[in-house]
Amino acid sequence: MNIRIARAPQSVKVQSYPITLLDGTSSMNFEYEEILKAHKKNFDDLGNKQLKIQFTEDVHDFEPFVAAGSGDITKAFKYILNKLLTEQFPQHVTIIFISDGDEKFNLPELKELIEKIKEKKFLIQFVSISIGKWFPNTISNQLRLQLHNTDFIEPIYHHNKNPERTEEEMFNFFDSAFKKIRDQTLVQQDLFQTDAEVKLTLVSNPQHHLPAGTLFVSEGEVIANGQVIPATNNLVDKKKMVSDSAQQALIMFASDPDKIVEEKILEKFQIVKDFSDEILKDVNQKNEIQQLTEQEQKLEIQFNNALVIVNQFAEGDVDIDQCTPQTLTGLQAQLSNPNPDAIDSIKIISQQLSVKDDVQNLQPEGINLAQKKKLKNVGCFARAQVKMKQVQQLQQTYESAQITMAKEIIINGLKKYKSLFSQNQNQQDVRQILNEYYKSTLIELDSVFERVQLAKVDEESYDLLKELNLMMKEIDQVKLIKKTLNSKDAIKIIDDVLAHAGIGIQQSMAITDHNDEFDYLPESLKSQIRPQNDDREKVVVIIFDNNESMRNEIDSAIENFNTEFSQIQTVKLKWQNAQFSLFDNQQLYVNLVDIFREFEEKNYKLNTKKICICLVTDGQNDYVKLHKQLKGLKANRYLIQLSYITIGSSFHFQITNELDKMMQNRNLKGRPLVLNVPRQKAVGNLKGQISQLMNSTTALNINSHFAKRFQDLKNNLFAQVQVDKNQWNNKSQIY
Repeated sequence: MNIRIARAPQSVKVQSYPITLLDGTSSMNFEYEEILKAHKKNFDDLGNKQLKIQFTEDVHDFEPFVAAGSGDITKAFKYILNKLLTEQFPQHVTIIFISDGDEKFNLPELKELIEKIKEKKFLIQFVSISIGKWFPNTISNQLRLQLHNTDFIEPIYHHNKNPERTEEEMFNFFDSAFKKIRDQTLVQQDLFQTDAEVKLTLVSNPQHHLPAGTLFVSEGEVIANGQVIPATNNLVDKKKMVSDSAQQALIMFASDPDKIVEEKILEKFQIVKDFSDEILKDVNQKNEIQQLTEQEQKLEIQFNNALVIVNQFAEGDVDIDQCTPQTLTGLQAQLSNPNPDAIDSIKIISQQLSVKDDVQNLQPEGINLAQKKKLKNVGCFARAQVKMKQVQQLQQTYESAQITMAKEIIINGLKKYKSLFSQNQNQQDVRQILNEYYKSTLIELDSVFERVQLAKVDEESYDLLKELNLMMKEIDQVKLIKKTLNSKDAIKIIDDVLAHAGIGIQQSMAITDHNDEFDYLPESLKSQIRPQNDDREKVVVIIFDNNESMRNEIDSAIENFNTEFSQIQTVKLKWQNAQFSLFDNQQLYVNLVDIFREFEEKNYKLNTKKICICLVTDGQNDYVKLHKQLKGLKANRYLIQLSYITIGSSFHFQITNELDKMMQNRNLKGRPLVLNVPRQKAVGNLKGQISQLMNSTTALNINSHFAKRFQDLKNNLFAQVQVDKNQWNNKSQIY
């Protein structure tokens, strides 16, 4: 995206109408008097050109202090929003929300009123003063997102509750906060309509109006008042845009931490990071030392504060469990803090939120805890991973990114155990340590995939899951070891596990039957990637290779199949020129899964059956493409049992050799049935050999060969199953 920074035209300044909502519950008793004094000092000159309320379960005057047992934030905001809609108020309004506790709140109850407020084109500033560690940060940020729609201002000022603070210290804090807010209530009057979409920060929602004097972002030229607003190349403006955008992204994050993955909020930080990286690159290239004004020095501090937060969140290095209202309030307050020591506070909070490793803690408990922490946040890492891949112009789905990150987290844990065992060579038996690690990992993976639903399991995700399964399988073998396992031998086992992780799943020309490729993964994942019940009604799907090389065999193959399977539920398909078609139907399909989905729409419920696919082919015609189509069915959660009837020795040897390697190297179960129909060997001179090969001359007694092979196939598929002849009332519809 081409990011263009500009500033809306200036206009005359007017006084915004302040509305102050003060928490009137008893826990505010310690601060109330100093808040009242500071508020009077900064706002009393406005007289009745402001609204001051104290909220509890009801709405009261600003004084005296009510000291109620509980409060209702929803009712308080209903009160002020209704007043804005029903009485005469200026267009510019500043809402000041002061609270120290999580009182009653239900945002959906305010939605209708908020929409009406937006229709009336109020220009609203929303700012909070948070008091103590129980400040309702989530509520504050939800209200800020819904109501604030004008020039960006600091969203929050935070005051720590401390009984040792003197009245003077408390007054000074509130006086300073109210003074800054009062200065911000002097706003520019006009609101400009624009011909193109604009955003007030890099991550704000697009809109078609601009408050006067506002810094904004667009993708191209913007016209307001009939004139093009010139772009700015001012470094100060660009840095302000970064700090404002970082704050806005943090507001979005803090408004609902439970939905940060679902709403892709961490991607907002990546947008800000990309822009800040461009600024830093430009600064480094120019290599200029400039004398900064006092205001520019403050902005530089805020910019550097933003970089720390943006970089961490863009990388997904965020422990969701640590994102409490207290930590997020502190982070928001410090981000805008222009004091040089604010960066130290941010780094302390940043370290608390980080899921990066403590390299000093190489003990089993520490390793397991760090891995648990990371797996809980795999979605955050995955979002960052997907974005990085997009930047590098490599395609990766969110599903495969989650699996990749889970696998890498486990690899990292294993490497730590390898380091632990290397440092402690004298340990005589580490079986229990590795078994506990396996149990812990399985529990956490189960938790990961209970939270994360794999909406799409593509081929990459499917292979990654198989890799992860092989790793878990190797670790699981430790429990079978009867003798002591010393550190040296444990390292060898870990190396074997890591070898599976590093080599990837070797792409094979064969596809195994339902096997243990996911047996060592947690149930929450297995239930998503494959059906759990193998004892299902069977349906036979046969795919005949109808390409030119099969012309001498195809008729016999079809005729003998029809004879042998005449009383069995079947779906018959042809494969020709890399496309599929149904018998008695001329429609062509590029993707095999599309045919299966059509059957689902006709209520054949293939996803509830065991699909016995038999492939009749000589392997000479786009078999690699056909192989990927079959593999795609498994990735789409169909329960597949595959059989081959190979034509000629070449493809037969290729498939059987592939299966031999797979079964031996990976100790898999469920080897597919491979039956062969031989072809006549070419004889005579070279010209005659070529002629016979081109004609695909088949062995004598071809009908008896196919009859025997299909009989073997039926006996293999239905040896223990009673076939219902009338399961599909109108079989002709699916031929």
